[in-house]
Amino acid sequence: DSISGTPPEPRYAAGMAAAADGKLYAFGGKDSQDGVLGDFHVFDPASKTWSDLTDSISGTSPEPKWGVGMAASADGKLYMFGGEGKNGVLGDFHAFDPASKTWSDLTDSISGTSPEPKWGVGMAASAD
Repeated sequence: DSISGTPPEPRYAAGMAAAADGKLYAFGGKDSQDGVLGDFHVFDPASKTWSDLTDSISGTSPEPKWGVGMAASADGKLYMFGGEGKNGVLGDFHAFDPASKTWSDLTDSISGTSPEPKWGVGMAASAD
């Protein structure tokens, strides 16, 4: 019962969420040298396999960052807000669709007042 595939390199402050497809997704973080990461990985508990999705997804990927908020929603997508990139704290908002393996930058398409840029963000989804 060993884990296969290539797990992400050791890191801290990565965004991680469990999606409706039963898989765990991990984005970014910082490495042991405090380098900001922008890679994207998935772990499938059913097959006990890690996969690096970084080069196999389409759309507008978030910039490398750490301390992001990430949550899965009832629509099957993962949503990610904020974090800190190489040039400071961010207020961007992205969605990842596991079915199509596509990132979408939603930052400028949401109505209402967006939260101020933040890092170390906690997120959760609700049914409504």
